[in-house]
Amino acid sequence: MSPTSPQPILRTFALAAGIACLALLVGSVPNADARGCGKTGVASKRSDRISLAQARKAVKCLINDERTARNLKRSRALNKAAQKHSRRMYEQNCFSHQCPGEASTSDRIRKAGYMKGASSYRIGEVIALNSDTASPREVVRQWKRSPGHRVQILDPGYRHLGVGMVAKRGKAFYTVTLGSRSG
Repeated sequence: MSPTSPQPILRTFALAAGIACLALLVGSVPNADARGCGKTGVASKRSDRISLAQARKAVKCLINDERTARNLKRSRALNKAAQKHSRRMYEQNCFSHQCPGEASTSDRIRKAGYMKGASSYRIGEVIALNSDTASPREVVRQWKRSPGHRVQILDPGYRHLGVGMVAKRGKAFYTVTLGSRSG
């Protein structure tokens, strides 16, 4: 009898074992649930029942989960600018990128220190007004369904984000400031 190649069933078994090992390895990669923005958890809780820190983490996770690069990092300066704007919208009951008596988006971000020392920069902002029962997931879902907002949050040119949120007396005001800088 001459040597023969492995039987097809053995090749199939070896291939199946290899796929199983690969599945175990892939299974250990963090997914949306492991990062805290899956279908359960803080991202799905009412805005009026979570802290600002929890809202920031959830919104960042949900937005990065949509982005191919998943590269947005938190910026204290952008957080400051976003929170100041959300507070202003709440206090004045104004839903706009610039409420009466308020500085422009770029001036707010500049005053927060984001552009300090930068030779060039790029900034953007998305805002939302919802019921205070809306979750961060619902807010981000609305941005994703709006073509103009979707373009902003998915733009690969942005590297940093800040999140502001005020949820009181039946309303939730969200602001996300986006930026990139060099120099």
